[in-house]
Amino acid sequence: MSPVHRSVAELSADDVDDLAHGCELLGGGGGGSTLISRMILRRTIEQCGPVPIIDVGAPDAFDPDATVVALGAVGSSTVMRESLPSPHPFVAATALMEQRHGEIGAVLTFQIGGTNGVFAALAASALRLPLVDADSTGRALTVVDSTVLGLRIPLTELAFAGTSGGTAFLAADDGRDIESMLRAILPAAGGWGAMACHRSSYRQIVDAAVAGSVTRALLLGAAVSGPVGGRADALHDAGMTVLFEGNVVALSRRTGLYAAGVATLQHHGSRHRVARVDFANEYVAVFDDGELVSAAPDIVCVLDRSSWRPISTEDLELHQRVRVVSFDAPPELRAAHRTGHGFGLAAHGFVPVWEGR
Repeated sequence: MSPVHRSVAELSADDVDDLAHGCELLGGGGGGSTLISRMILRRTIEQCGPVPIIDVGAPDAFDPDATVVALGAVGSSTVMRESLPSPHPFVAATALMEQRHGEIGAVLTFQIGGTNGVFAALAASALRLPLVDADSTGRALTVVDSTVLGLRIPLTELAFAGTSGGTAFLAADDGRDIESMLRAILPAAGGWGAMACHRSSYRQIVDAAVAGSVTRALLLGAAVSGPVGGRADALHDAGMTVLFEGNVVALSRRTGLYAAGVATLQHHGSRHRVARVDFANEYVAVFDDGELVSAAPDIVCVLDRSSWRPISTEDLELHQRVRVVSFDAPPELRAAHRTGHGFGLAAHGFVPVWEGR
């Protein structure tokens, strides 16, 4: 895909569905459902007003020395469905970071893929702060310590706020230690919470983050939210490649940090042609009759064949009629992967036995 950077001055309540649908596509089957978070975001914007969007492609768009912090949720997306999210943990995590380091001038989406893309906008609205049009990775990833942003702005501290009001400030020399400590406190915090991390100046964020993530989500969301008859063309124009069309004929799953599994699809036009889709929280690889046709870091999605709406790895079921599609990873993510920083299959818990992409 060639990224489309359309200038968006602000995010209004009318934009929420487009943002949410686009974030679900960029989640690549993971990142959690946006159904509840989009409802809360719409209500928060109606109460607090639209969210200003900072265009990172425009010179002097924001004070280069202003402090920016990345916000997101961490933990079980299943628990989030049972414990309704609100702006409060994100406000608390931001306040904890401000207590340590002073005033924060803008918010960055930690990961645009899945519900995190909506949560950052929710936090920005509640905090009445602008949202930077960028994120850490350009898609969804399971771990917090391996991002494109982290290559330039290491994850050495993190403010966490649980849903019941408890907070914790984590600091370490290595992002892997932050990740380990975070996973250790999640069960006691109710299974999920909000985090504020990668505190830095706006100047540093522009140089280190994946640019245009919010506008890409809005573009994709508008394509999948439009008239059903025009969704195919709109998604193609937004960079979609159709890989396979068929029915789910076999499905296996296992649980753990990586909720991994394999789906087998039979082509709708030929019963002798099959595809295999591997997933580990997100869809990560597609084989068409044994040939690898797409893999992480590119974004693989499984869509309902009638509506073109994304189906998460959790909601994938036998006998569904689907399309398997892909979108190019953002240039920043591709560049980081090619230089050996490991945003491909290994980042999703896979150890490939072939010469991967």
